Amino acid sequence: MWAAIGVASAIGAALAEGASANAVSGLLANALLGAGAWLAFINAKRWRLVVLISVGLVTLQRYTAVIGYGGATYAVIAATLALAGIVGATLIGVTPKPR
Repeated sequence: MWAAIGVASAIGAALAEGASANAVSGLLANALLGAGAWLAFINAKRWRLVVLISVGLVTLQRYTAVIGYGGATYAVIAATLALAGIVGATLIGVTPKPR
């Protein structure tokens, strides 16, 4: 869900600003997060690693967007809470299949 909101936000930024670094990095990071969610849904082998890396990238992108564009502190708090929630769910999620 966070990826879908991020993609929509990046598209809105691209429509407002053009192909800026904020819009392109937001689109790419959130597309990677969506791919990680898809891998988790099908319980692929390395889905945890992909989700953890992509959620870290999305959070970093949100932080830089807030700092670069003078955003609100609440955006940083929201990104941090989403990071904690997704990382927590990823770490205690479905256990890997025994081999």
